[in-house]
Amino acid sequence: MELNREKILQKLKKARKMTFRRNVVAEKFPLPPESEKKHVQIQMNRFIFPVCGKKEIHFAKNGRAVRQIFVPGELLQIPACAWSRELATCSHRMISIVLLRNFLRIVYIENGAEPHFTQKKTIYHAAHPLNQAGLEIFSAMQYLQEESPAVNDLFHAFLEVVLEQLENEGPAVGGKEQLTWECVRDYTGNNFCNEIDRDSIAKAVRLHPAHISRIFKKYARCGVSEYITSLRMEHAKLLLASPEISIGEIADLCGYSSANYFIRVFRSNTLLTPMKYRERLLKDDTKTTAPAEC
Repeated sequence: MELNREKILQKLKKARKMTFRRNVVAEKFPLPPESEKKHVQIQMNRFIFPVCGKKEIHFAKNGRAVRQIFVPGELLQIPACAWSRELATCSHRMISIVLLRNFLRIVYIENGAEPHFTQKKTIYHAAHPLNQAGLEIFSAMQYLQEESPAVNDLFHAFLEVVLEQLENEGPAVGGKEQLTWECVRDYTGNNFCNEIDRDSIAKAVRLHPAHISRIFKKYARCGVSEYITSLRMEHAKLLLASPEISIGEIADLCGYSSANYFIRVFRSNTLLTPMKYRERLLKDDTKTTAPAEC
């Protein structure tokens, strides 16, 4: 993995010259098949698009799980809580733009196809989350027709917002240790829904477990377990907004093998059970959407 702001800027500027004719929006349901839950990504708002070659992705659409091949000019938009699994069936190059709560993640990936799978990943994490203009464009694109003529203009506007934010921030300060933290954060953010702990992170990024602990203390200002739990709780809160997903399914999708244990952890972090939290969310939503009295 390479941390390279200039390369990311270069790739985004090239993408800005592309014509985008199609935006496919992933859905929450049906949930991923049991056999694939450990391989899917369920995360914050995100765009994926190939810039060269073909990209096969497994996701939910129109009430069923589908596998679809994307080519340059086509976008997959993944709203919060929707899921996807990227498949290594075709050689390709792609960009992923992830809208996280505290920062913006841009990833450029060069993939070789199976059986000789290779992957080269370049990442850059912006210092701040995407601004309001970018969030509004992301939201608006969810409601477009798949092949609307507005797809190209809106996504170009989205890229302009991202580029402007990255350029205004300036280059990040940090050396090898900063790169190490970005790699660790990237891996943890992509795998917190699975069985993950300090040792598995250390093995994945080829570092000593004690070094992993020190990095989390320095950059996240908390321990590894606390950081993983915070990601899971944030994700659980998003999933609880969908009454169709059971508490047991949410526990599973957040990386907990036991629903009872998930409930205990959730209550210790929020002072509410997941069910009470959901009831409060739905009650607040009802108040917000209720018509005003004449």
